[in-house]
Amino acid sequence: ADILQRSDVEGDQQLAARLEEVFRATDNPARFTRIASVLLTKEGTPRQRKSAKKDQERFGAAAGRFAELHARLGERALATLAARREELAYELNKHVFTAGAAWMEALEQYKRERRLMDFADLEWHVSRMLADESHAAFLQARLDARYRHILLDEFQDTNPLQWQILLAWLAAYGAPDATRPRVFVVGDPKQSIYRFRRAEPRVFDCAAAFLQAEYGASMLANDTTRRNAPRLIEVVNQVFAEVPQFPHFRPHRSLNETLPGRVELLPLCAREAAEASPVHLRNPLVSPQAVAEDGRRRDEAALLAVRLAEVVGRWAVIDRYSGCPRPARYGDIIVLTRRRGILPEYERALRAAGIPYLSVGRGGLLRTLEAADLTALLRCLVTTADDLALAHALRSPVLGASDEDLLCLAGRGEPNWWQRLQASAREGAASPLLARAARMLAGWRERAARLPVHDLLDCIYHEGDLVVRYRAAVPAALWPGVAANLEAFIALALRLDAGRYPSLPRFLDELARLGEAGGEDAPDEGTILAEEAGDRVRILTIHGAKGLEAPIVWLIDAHNTHQPPEAWSLLLDWPPESAQPAHLSVLGRKDECGTRRAALIETEAAFAAREEFNLLYVALTRAQQFFFASGIASGRGSSKVSYWERIGAALAALGSGEGVHGDAPSTLEAASKAMKPTAPLSQPLACSPTGIRREAASPSMAYGTRLHAALDWLSSKGDADRPPQGIPAADWPAFRTAARAILDAPQLRAFFDPTCFLRALNEAEFALPGGSVGRIDRLVEMPEAYWVLDYKSGRAEAALLESYRPQLENYRSAVALLFPGKPVRCGLVFGEGELLEI
Repeated sequence: ADILQRSDVEGDQQLAARLEEVFRATDNPARFTRIASVLLTKEGTPRQRKSAKKDQERFGAAAGRFAELHARLGERALATLAARREELAYELNKHVFTAGAAWMEALEQYKRERRLMDFADLEWHVSRMLADESHAAFLQARLDARYRHILLDEFQDTNPLQWQILLAWLAAYGAPDATRPRVFVVGDPKQSIYRFRRAEPRVFDCAAAFLQAEYGASMLANDTTRRNAPRLIEVVNQVFAEVPQFPHFRPHRSLNETLPGRVELLPLCAREAAEASPVHLRNPLVSPQAVAEDGRRRDEAALLAVRLAEVVGRWAVIDRYSGCPRPARYGDIIVLTRRRGILPEYERALRAAGIPYLSVGRGGLLRTLEAADLTALLRCLVTTADDLALAHALRSPVLGASDEDLLCLAGRGEPNWWQRLQASAREGAASPLLARAARMLAGWRERAARLPVHDLLDCIYHEGDLVVRYRAAVPAALWPGVAANLEAFIALALRLDAGRYPSLPRFLDELARLGEAGGEDAPDEGTILAEEAGDRVRILTIHGAKGLEAPIVWLIDAHNTHQPPEAWSLLLDWPPESAQPAHLSVLGRKDECGTRRAALIETEAAFAAREEFNLLYVALTRAQQFFFASGIASGRGSSKVSYWERIGAALAALGSGEGVHGDAPSTLEAASKAMKPTAPLSQPLACSPTGIRREAASPSMAYGTRLHAALDWLSSKGDADRPPQGIPAADWPAFRTAARAILDAPQLRAFFDPTCFLRALNEAEFALPGGSVGRIDRLVEMPEAYWVLDYKSGRAEAALLESYRPQLENYRSAVALLFPGKPVRCGLVFGEGELLEI
């Protein structure tokens, strides 16, 4: 404006045109950034005019007008920023859903071609079919024909789609009548911790209201426990008392009044203070720069190992089966964590202390020592000049070379170690171990050029006596994990892209890629079966420990409140009473979410905060007697309250000093004197009794059940050296002998020898008229007939034979209907290997 006032008319027109051209050419976002930097602070708040006196001197009577304009422009700048965030959020969602729709179509095509379905597909298709009038009646008729009672367990983990499926099924019955099934729902909203799988705790309240209104259902609350010791329940009550984010909590009471319990909060492991050193100049070519090492995680892991060693064998725990005190074992301990990524430090500490453990092992197969041994062995078969890989392979249990053997190879003059190894073997100068290694490596290298990777590994495992050698080299406590990892590695050769890597170099490249990727892409460690786990500390995530319990539970990293920010997340609002979601969008970075979804985002944050309390509740209530919590001191402040701080506040409120609440640990003798019989329920449940209690199994019935299990196990090619579930290890030899007497009997051999029959089924279930279920012990299809075998543990007494006839006739009729075309013959198999046809 000043320039225009000093110009003539023609100049005004020219200058105005130039100014308009300049402004149009200027980048608007850059201009706005410059304006916003004047009007707003770095935090995005309006700048305040603090110097009113200077404004008065500069602008005079217009100072007030200036302040007003400054505030108004600041508000407009904020509104513009908000509008830009909404535009960014819209652009993100447009691109995500465009790409996501294409990705979903490609995934569906992939699954259709391979005839695959995942769990989400099953839920969706069931919901779709129940909503389709052409299928719904048929499906509901099939369901109605069989089920008269519906029990839904762990209902707090139900998602809205599963609830809609159940509603569609129940709605088909119409008005209440005798054909409508009874519904029994069990759940605890305080233990809803699977929101990442779309579990919705609000469904629990919605289902309760629906069942009360439509079925006249009764709600029975249970605030008593037989699992946790009273001292532990006192801490639980104090931690969650009057917490707004925990609306379903009511004070608990333990029925095991004499069960000793203890909650112990260990001091936080802090970073060691750096020693003050005099200031002096350092020659960087000679003296390295001193780096302060952060050993907090290592200190906590060492504390865990030392304390567990003090507890095991010294503290008394109450056996869950006998109810009597006994010394604590490693198998009585569960170590809980929020994050898997911190576990390697704790596993190293347990290994160093000789403590056997069973870890979650997700994505960690390629980081194990046995996988590294095999990878090095395969690499030296591909690249014979890789001296480091060959040295690693030679020192592994597969080849077993000693340090002296490696020193002999290092002193030879051939260009690389492969040539040195083969030359020393040809000259006869190699030790027996090196001669064996040279012979085997040469043979495996020749096979590697023409065999797929899985077949090559099969040769290595067989010819190298790999399993036996590792068994001899590994401590007994670690062997189950090593054995599982060896099996997982050879299975990996078939699993990677369905065996698309037949050549060894391509397989090694894929292993390298998986090792660098880590996370969810990396292969998991081998699974250790529960029967093989033995007496081991179990390391689990809190999610993985859901439904489990142990006398001793230790929560590690309990002071950590840092949650790494997600690059993006899904915002889903599905009210449980609604048949479909009300909102679905993608959230990007926090500063780009905008304000239009602020209410939904706040609601989601409230649900996340509630789930944090649920996780702590689950962790605390896994412990039957003793609970420990440890952590590391944070180097930065946090507005969030950690689990360690919440437990500490509860202990302080209970008047417990030094971070300990409860009974002092007792020895076996002291615990035996203190224990009393468990008190019965003080108040009956507010529910009328229905049905008849089943009589307890007699010794003969229990024997027969276990003999059936032994026959099923051995006839299904189960491991004869270990018992099936339900038979104690001490009793297994007797039941194995009894089962073998039947399986090896001459008159019964044809029914258990696969070369004699066409097919066989154990525990074959079928529906009987009236809706009940029958179960045939063993159904065998022979070339000329079907045979129904029913095991009997007693003797063939004439008085009992006629009582078995109706049962077998039912079996005969059912099999004849299912498999027409062949006669059906029935036989009773007795304990001494006798067969009696009925």
